[in-house]
Amino acid sequence: MRMRRKPWTEPKLAACPYFIEAPSSHRGHWRECFTHPDRPLHLEIGCGKGVSTVRMAHANPDINYIAIDEVRTVLAVSVRNTEREYEDGAPENLVFSEVDAMRIYDTFCVADGIGRIYINFPNPWDERAKHHKRRLTHPRQLFQYREFLVPGGEIWFKTDNDALFTATKRYMGACGFEITYLTDDLHASGFTPNYVSEHERLYVGQGKAIHFLIAKMAPLTGAEDKTTNGGTDMSNFFERNKARLDNFTRISTSVGARADYVQGGGGNTSAKLEGGLMAIKASGYCLKDIRPDKAYAVLDYEALRGFYNNTDPATLPDVEKAGSEQAKANTKAVEGLAALRPSVEAGFHSILDTYVAHSHSVYANLAACSAELESIVKVALADADYSWGWVSYVDPGARLTFSIRDEVRRVEAETGRRPAAIFMQNHGLIAHSDDPDECLRVHTDVNDRIARAFGIENGSFPKVGVKDVGDGLFEADCPFLAQQLASGDFSEKFLLESPLYPDQLVFLTGVFSFGEGKPQEGMAVCNPQTGVVTFNMPAAKAQVIAETLTAVLFICRAIEKKGYTLSTMGEAAKAFIANWESEKYRKSLAGK
Repeated sequence: MRMRRKPWTEPKLAACPYFIEAPSSHRGHWRECFTHPDRPLHLEIGCGKGVSTVRMAHANPDINYIAIDEVRTVLAVSVRNTEREYEDGAPENLVFSEVDAMRIYDTFCVADGIGRIYINFPNPWDERAKHHKRRLTHPRQLFQYREFLVPGGEIWFKTDNDALFTATKRYMGACGFEITYLTDDLHASGFTPNYVSEHERLYVGQGKAIHFLIAKMAPLTGAEDKTTNGGTDMSNFFERNKARLDNFTRISTSVGARADYVQGGGGNTSAKLEGGLMAIKASGYCLKDIRPDKAYAVLDYEALRGFYNNTDPATLPDVEKAGSEQAKANTKAVEGLAALRPSVEAGFHSILDTYVAHSHSVYANLAACSAELESIVKVALADADYSWGWVSYVDPGARLTFSIRDEVRRVEAETGRRPAAIFMQNHGLIAHSDDPDECLRVHTDVNDRIARAFGIENGSFPKVGVKDVGDGLFEADCPFLAQQLASGDFSEKFLLESPLYPDQLVFLTGVFSFGEGKPQEGMAVCNPQTGVVTFNMPAAKAQVIAETLTAVLFICRAIEKKGYTLSTMGEAAKAFIANWESEKYRKSLAGK
């Protein structure tokens, strides 16, 4: 039963010198919280009221302890129990912090050097109700612990639940942990030391036996590696992941159905699946193409997340190459699913929540393509019920993932919440959540708010189409586009050499120009007098170019009307995109 919130919780925590706020900001620096940072460091996950925690810390002054829980009131009780144990003094070797164990990878890393983890009487989460992935000993958690435990580090685990203990023994073996001590009746075994918690005393009083094990982290072998059948069962893939693949499809088609949210193959979506896997839109495909069995690739997101969360990009000789190699190595084959290339932005999808929607929305890009991005968003989202962040323009790929990682940590440290919306300057918007409906809600709400900030409404983007004019040619069917191109305000040089975002370069470079007469095959030509764009290419590709042109001009006009400063990509970014093999691949598939 969840403890009721106490009115003295926040004052108690605020006054406590050993309660750590913004825990993710200490990632890699936890030892600095202690008077003697060189001593061994142990971590208790789910410390509860801290009864056994405090006694353990008091009895072992030469060991530093971090005790975490996700409930602040419980942590405040822990602080009270610590005050009673230490009387007027404060412990030098114990700190408490509020941490969601499901996202523990954001809080600890290998640099912290944690030698032991204690997990005592966690929620057993009924396997029949399919909640077992929330178990603190589930493989998705054990692989996170491997990311920050020292070599040979240990997990000490206690429970009164038979099913959980049986499953945990299996989990340990599958994740490269060697069980070095095991008992089904801790109190009869004579094992010491054993610091008894409040729950433990209650269970023993009821006559229950306490299960206990110690598991030592060993190097992974082929039989234990989660990328093999030992940890990730690829059989019955579609059946086992049906609910999340259906949600993934719903998010993708909802966002992808609108030309004001994505143009052509722009944007991408993803969903975390069972066994540490992630479905992500395949490069070159449109969001509206995605179905539960097509148009996406599957990756081991836990391995990819581990790379990005635990790597300093400054140590990599070639950041993009390293990121690309990680994505390639962790792409998985699924029987019945075409082998496709994952989006180059798979990295940032791996470090975010269960469902991720990244769009190139014209409304979000009103802010993202303004030099005043941050100030615009601060006002527009001032009363939003979610937090947000933003990153300066970074080339798509590994560097962008590292930039988003750092921004997520910054926002969480400042607000106590992960940003649900992330703006990428001269690029687009990311919305993410563990709930698919919340992911879509945040995406829509951000676009609504930014549109209103510019005096327009979400949905006011002009309708864009192409019409067959015979002789294998098509013309853009959009009065707004023709009017703007005929105005003389937008030159060919501006459209091709001062791009607002990558898709403008990808879809227009080498294809679009001003002129008269019939365009060559594969080309699009705009008559500067009438603003009519004629295409000598398949209708689907013509549609992509027409949508891209309309989006660029729509954004330019709205920013101009509000008096903001247009932000364009720099020369280095243009060179990167122009020579980027992944974008050439995406362009080659556009409109197919």
